[in-house]
Amino acid sequence: MSKTEKRKSKFLGRILLIIAMFALIYFLVPGVLGDKKISPEQKSSLMQQYVADNELSYEKFMPDKWFAACHIYGAKKKGGELLVYAHVTDLEFVVLNGKAYDVSGSSAPCVMHTRVDGDKLKLVSTEYPEDGEYYLESIRKMFPLRYYLKYAVRESITPIDLGEELRDKVRREWDVEVSDNLLFIDDESNTYEIIKTYDDMDENGEYSFETETIEEGVLE
Repeated sequence: MSKTEKRKSKFLGRILLIIAMFALIYFLVPGVLGDKKISPEQKSSLMQQYVADNELSYEKFMPDKWFAACHIYGAKKKGGELLVYAHVTDLEFVVLNGKAYDVSGSSAPCVMHTRVDGDKLKLVSTEYPEDGEYYLESIRKMFPLRYYLKYAVRESITPIDLGEELRDKVRREWDVEVSDNLLFIDDESNTYEIIKTYDDMDENGEYSFETETIEEGVLE
């Protein structure tokens, strides 16, 4: 290779390195290109507002509350709003016989439309992706490219699971054990059933799934 070709190769390598550095900044570093930082206090307040309008299902029988947690990919201003691009998990917990059980909930990427009020954020509405075959396409339309790529990479490597964070919130607030068992409540008969699940993989790689009722009773 001639000296001229070596200089061209070195120059090209530097250009590619610079492009790669800018790409990393663009996709990974918050606070650039109009991004806005969400403080822990704002994040906590958003989650409180997020669950405030949820209807409690079993409060007439037992302690009942919604909890929510989120992973934020980014936030930026659009018009008079601050759009927060996140993955939110919410679960409804009840306390029965000294243990907490989650009885309902959801988990999905979303866009939280907020308005800035001083240091606080007011949640205006929440936008979710379409169900079914257009799910990924609708997320792509909702999220700016760099946030969508963060979402896609995170989901392919370590899918978002905020369940344990929510269970920790329950433990701190109610000071009870959070059960891994399933709780089913029949509103019409005011009865409940606690189900333990078992799953295993056989020698052919097939999963088997079995359940066992370990407790049932009447709600007073």
